Order: sequence, then structure tokens, then C-alpha cells
Amino acid sequence: MQLSDYFDNTPTAAQGQAWQSLWQPYAKQIPIDIALITIEEKGANRKKNISDTLLKTFAGLESGRAKQYALCYLGSFKTTENSDEDMQNLADICAYLIKKNIIPLIVAANKDWEQAQIRAIASLKKTFHSTFINAYFDIKTESNHKNGAMFEDLLYAPEVEIVHIGSQEFLNTRRAERLMRKKEAEILSIGKMRTDLKQVEILTRHTHTAVWDMNALKMQDAPAQKKAQVFGMNADEAARVAWYLGIATDLKSSGIYGFIPDLDHRGQTAKLIATLIWYFVEGVYHRSYELPVSFIKYIVPLPSQKIELIFYKGKNTDKWWVAADKKPEAVLIPCSINDFEAAKQHGILPECWLKAQKI
Repeated sequence: MQLSDYFDNTPTAAQGQAWQSLWQPYAKQIPIDIALITIEEKGANRKKNISDTLLKTFAGLESGRAKQYALCYLGSFKTTENSDEDMQNLADICAYLIKKNIIPLIVAANKDWEQAQIRAIASLKKTFHSTFINAYFDIKTESNHKNGAMFEDLLYAPEVEIVHIGSQEFLNTRRAERLMRKKEAEILSIGKMRTDLKQVEILTRHTHTAVWDMNALKMQDAPAQKKAQVFGMNADEAARVAWYLGIATDLKSSGIYGFIPDLDHRGQTAKLIATLIWYFVEGVYHRSYELPVSFIKYIVPLPSQKIELIFYKGKNTDKWWVAADKKPEAVLIPCSINDFEAAKQHGILPECWLKAQKI
């Protein structure tokens, strides 16, 4: 695949400054870990574009603590009059990058492009785990038919496991809630997330792809979006979520959708997105790959249940798992130290274990 045919990566005036200088133009001979792709709003007469806005914002950031970076800005994705062909081209590009162990990172104005991100991972894995950060359950409606249809299809796909973060009850219909419950999706509403933010790391530990919608972020922190909400995730919370997604060792792609630069009068949203990308990149470069052979094993007998639970703790990361019996073999389910303590001291079965046993 000749990637340069699909992108406009004309250098901007911001190149060469601070953190932005780490995002090199694409070249086959240069190693790449993360490839940034921007996509403008098709057919819109905008005064500002995402690529210039974002790259100039990168110029104000310093590099983090990784020993070295291999970051590439592929450029602004070229669109045509054929939307279906464009969608498939982007999906093929993402799949091509993933096969080369490169994480595609998309920032787009139109959220329909998330379909390409999902399509790419679906073409590579028979079963996969997707995380959606969104104030809404994106169920099909008259105003959201195309993208809602894609999300709703995932709810009926047995090969897809879904985690949904940041939902707000007053924005979602009861039908949407019923469909999510029927799917047995992991739902972490904005209220539950705020109670224990570490749950984000546990739920996304084995996710393969992450899809951000700007509407998950509250208006005060991210005004440059079409469906801005007064309530929502604040900048600090979003940065931690970005970090947790970065350290998720199975994550293969990520995307941020719904950014409209023309609505970003003070550059506030661009700064937030750039910072989220900064935390995500740092997370990727601080991933810790632990093998089960190095885990510490804890056996918790539960006489009243006539079973025993087997917990594992990572020596390097202090992350916890619990073993669940699923045919044809046992699997390790991410959990917390609180699950271990509750089982050990009070004989309480972890919710994640119970759910895994039913599947």
C-alpha cells in the first residue's frame, strides 16, 4: 500500500517546535509506533482545519519521559465524492498499520469515520473488545441512522464485547438501555466513573480499539463540538482515561471524533485534544507486558459457595485478575484488589467473575 497516495501532509509553520517535532512525516524506512491521521469535515466551508490547529497546539507541549519516540503524522486523509470508497480506504489503511504493529490514531470532525476504525479491527480479529467513550448510547435514530446503525449492529454481534464509558442517563432512551443490558455491555456512567476512576483501567485492560466522541467531554472544557453538554467528563478525568487506554497492552487503534475547529474560539478544545493525545502516547510508551507465569497466585476458598476462587496479582504492575471457568479453558478476568479483599474477608463473589461464568 502506498500510504502517501491517501494523505496530504504539507508541512505547517508549526513544524520543528517542541513536542510537535516528534511527529515526523511518513517514510518507509523510519520505525513507527503511532501514526496520527486527521480528517476534515467533508463539504464544509470551514475557516480552520484540524491538521493545522492540532499541530500548532502540539508545538506548545514538551516531550514526556519515554526514552525515545517513534511518532508519525501521516497527514490529512484525502476524501472524494464516493463516501463508501473513502470509508473502505480508511479501514484498509488502519488494518495495514495494525498489521505492522503501528497504532492508528484518528482525529476527525465527523464521527461517521469511526466505522472505518471498527471495520479495520473486525477484519483482523474474529472476536474483539471495543471501548466507546460517549455521553450517548449511539443507538439508531432518524437523525443518527448511519452511525447508530453501525453501533446497534455491534450490539447484536456475539463476537464483539463492548465497554461504554461516560454515559448520562438523561440523554439516553430506555430502549437504548435495554439493548445495552441485553448485550451485557460493561457500562460505566459518568457518575460511576467519577466514584472510582480506576475502574476504567480494569474495564479497558484488554480492549482492542477505543472510540472517543467529543460529547463525552463537558462543554466548559471542550466547547468545539456540535453536541456539547453542560455535564460530562472534565479535562483531568479525560486525561486519566487517555492514559489508561494508552497502557492497555491489547489496544490497536484509537480515535477522537466530533472536533469542529471553527467553534474553538480560544483554542481550548484543541489544547485538550492535544493533551489527551500526549497522555495516550505516554501511556503507550509505559506499557508493561506481564506474562501469567510471573503472577502471584492467591487461592480463596468459599465454603458457603462450595467453590474456590483463584486470584492473580502482577508483580510489576500490581494489577489483579480472577480466573473464570469458560470452556474450553479457564480465562483471566481483570479485577481489582477490592474484589480480592471482598472475596477473602466476606465471601463475596466478584461481579466480573459472575458475568464471565454466564457467558
